[in-house]
Amino acid sequence: YSDVLGLDEQLQRFIDTLPPHFSFNPDTTLDGEDGYDYIPIHRYLLTTEILFVRISLHRPYFLRRLDSDRFARSRQAVFNAALQDFEVRQPFRKRYPREVLQTVSNAYREFQTAMISGIYLVLDRDGKDAKAMHAILDSFLKDHENRDDIDVTTRRELNIIEMLKKHALQREHRSSSRPTQSPASLDHSRDAQAKLLLNLQEPRNPLLDNQN
Repeated sequence: YSDVLGLDEQLQRFIDTLPPHFSFNPDTTLDGEDGYDYIPIHRYLLTTEILFVRISLHRPYFLRRLDSDRFARSRQAVFNAALQDFEVRQPFRKRYPREVLQTVSNAYREFQTAMISGIYLVLDRDGKDAKAMHAILDSFLKDHENRDDIDVTTRRELNIIEMLKKHALQREHRSSSRPTQSPASLDHSRDAQAKLLLNLQEPRNPLLDNQN
């Protein structure tokens, strides 16, 4: 795990040294200028890829030992990266027409951001980023409404997001209708949720098959 943290530090140094027009807080003065039309698109591709790499780096660890801070840095990394990814994608999608979006989109990356957001809500329904995470889930689900062209892989991904949204809402409902839980019961609940969420990493998930 120390190697993972070392790689994360290298990645952060790379982010910190990006040129101003390609940084995470970019200088946008050249956006749209003649001869510089490529900058917003290249910045979008660069930043979303960096965020995907960061999530991929920490994803094997962020659901481990939820009862301690041993892997807290991985949890914080994947949740922050998911929020940043959504923040980058929304203005880009509003700015460019559908044909441009189709050439630079990557459905799996958007799915991963939605999945991480759903996991956040299952684990911490009252977290400070809960509202933003719900927005990410709702946006993903809205994008797939009334679509007849969904393939098998996309359908399975959609099932995962629907399942996470359902579990998050159920937890909110149960928590509002039950007395305060003891720390021991909360720890047991988090462990059970972690086991459920870890199943999402399996190629074949019976939980999802039952959703069909």
